[in-house]
Amino acid sequence: MAVYMTASLYFFVDHNYVDDHQINWTRFGNFVYFLWIYSIYLQSCGHIFSLLSLGYLEVAILGGLTVINAMQFCNGYMFVFGEENTILDAMSKVLPIKPITNGLIHAFYGIDRCDEEMETSFVLEDFGVDPMTVYYDIQKTLIIIALIRLATFLIMIHTDSSENIHPIE
Repeated sequence: MAVYMTASLYFFVDHNYVDDHQINWTRFGNFVYFLWIYSIYLQSCGHIFSLLSLGYLEVAILGGLTVINAMQFCNGYMFVFGEENTILDAMSKVLPIKPITNGLIHAFYGIDRCDEEMETSFVLEDFGVDPMTVYYDIQKTLIIIALIRLATFLIMIHTDSSENIHPIE
């Protein structure tokens, strides 16, 4: 899925014009990596919402839409985090989507575009992306994914064991 989404974005949006219409495998690989993490994060959220709302499809759908919308508001594209947006800034720390967004921005506007010692991309500056910490910052997202997956596993064990104790007749 991540490779398909990356190929679609990379070729249909014509991002390869920067590389003289050659495939920059470093840029492509980094974009696949960050989209893969995004897909895994969304899948993890979907799993836990499904388990928490067993039998209540509407709750799962509304919960998923709420989280997706909150993530989109907190990634730094729509709203600039300043003094007036302290709630969005706090939510961006709880919902670890900004490191993924920063990685995607870095993949297209940072890798092999500027001499890192002499130049800085204005796009990276505008969105507050530090190329030196992009890969370190994603660790928080990976930890949150692992915690969500662990919670999902524990909920599944609890749900399964409680159903075995009280079988439905």
